[in-house]
Amino acid sequence: MKNGYLLCFDLDGTLIDSRNDIAAAVNHMLRTYNLSELTEKRVAEIIGHGIFKTASSALKEAGAENIDERAAGEIAADYYYEHPVNKTKLYDGVCDGLKKLYELGFTTGIITNKLQALTEKVLDILDIRRYFDYIVGAEGGFPMKPDPAAVIWMSKSSGIPISKTFMIGDGRVDLQTGKNAGAKTVLVTYGYRTSGELSSDISADSFKELTDKLEKLLI
Repeated sequence: MKNGYLLCFDLDGTLIDSRNDIAAAVNHMLRTYNLSELTEKRVAEIIGHGIFKTASSALKEAGAENIDERAAGEIAADYYYEHPVNKTKLYDGVCDGLKKLYELGFTTGIITNKLQALTEKVLDILDIRRYFDYIVGAEGGFPMKPDPAAVIWMSKSSGIPISKTFMIGDGRVDLQTGKNAGAKTVLVTYGYRTSGELSSDISADSFKELTDKLEKLLI
């Protein structure tokens, strides 16, 4: 039985650590154009707006000129689709935590700027797709975050009010998405971003802590 709360999760930096595989795709694209590769740390800093934006940012970092950014993005995206989880892993506590939250009756969704088909492939390989009622990725019929359309749609589709909807993520884009929708925001501090100037309704330093805090909503 559903408990009347909706949890909208970001994917990269929140549920999975995919920095290495995204960096591999970006650097494959850069090598294709004989450009200098970026460090994994630097790639992680420009992740968040989808693979095409990440590829575009990488080209600028490498000082590229007169390169078709869409074509470069396609090269990165194709490589990433073929090598999505070489080193990607779930953060500690995610599998058990998602299972518990689902069993507690939370309605759950993924809202990510990762391409829709790639998102579904990653979730299937990591065997966590079964814990989500909704999955929305880039080019999946909704504008990308921080546009709140996907959050609002999940709220309306589930019949759960925005006041009982939570947007959970590791970065500014996620928190802004939640705020744009009028939802509660949850910051996880173990992901790609530094928590510095980010403000949220709830924060958690681990997925277990997040699970425990969300469970307390039911008390």
